[in-house]
Amino acid sequence: MSVTVGRQGLEFLWAAALGAGLGFLYDMGRALRRERQRLTVPVDILFALVFFLCLWLTSIYTRGLRLYQCLGIALGATAYFLTASPWLLRLWRRLL
Repeated sequence: MSVTVGRQGLEFLWAAALGAGLGFLYDMGRALRRERQRLTVPVDILFALVFFLCLWLTSIYTRGLRLYQCLGIALGATAYFLTASPWLLRLWRRLL
């Protein structure tokens, strides 16, 4: 079964948004780990579970995880880490 180009583009954009959201979640965990070192393992396990759950749900929703979706997740996370991450990480550290 083939997927139309328009649908691929939409799935790519959703994957990029998912990558940015996962990057934000990772930053929250990173700030929490720096403040309280004993939470490192539970926060990492929770992030890994959320990450794989997101991949699994994406593969169910789109009937298979495709390479361009993985690329979209990676590019979304990279864009988040290069743009918003420094400011949000500073803000999150002040709140903690």
